Amino acid sequence: MFYLKFVDKQSEMDDAFWMNNVESPKINSWRGFAFEDLCLRHIGAIKRALQIAGISSSQSAWAVSGDDQQEGTQIDLLIQRKDNVVNMCEMKFYSEEFAVDKSYHTRLVHRMNTLMEKVSRKTVIHSTLVTTYGLAYNQYFGDFVNVVTLDDLFG
Repeated sequence: MFYLKFVDKQSEMDDAFWMNNVESPKINSWRGFAFEDLCLRHIGAIKRALQIAGISSSQSAWAVSGDDQQEGTQIDLLIQRKDNVVNMCEMKFYSEEFAVDKSYHTRLVHRMNTLMEKVSRKTVIHSTLVTTYGLAYNQYFGDFVNVVTLDDLFG
């Protein structure tokens, strides 16, 4: 993915490209997309980390378009399980523990409420963070029922 985004079709490559761009918005955006792709390619490992590998389930990304009345939303991965639990998975590449701030908390609440309107009342939603290094402890850390890290996937 990196090659296709940053190397392919470049007439000349700066020898110090990585050092000059390591914290650039373009590279950070690529890291996020690459991490999401990695997670989607390892859904089985995510299920094992959540200890739900033996439960029949299906998975997909999920989105609702917004309009004049309501803001739209997008969820990186939903794992819909036969035991009436849905794991609402957020995938976050971060160079340290991910910290939920007030703005992100508000976004998560909106996603949860929108999803709750669409699923059966018998369904329980578990908000799940899939991230590189874990979740920082703060006033919003309880927004996530489950946290899956790279160590959980590949350790």
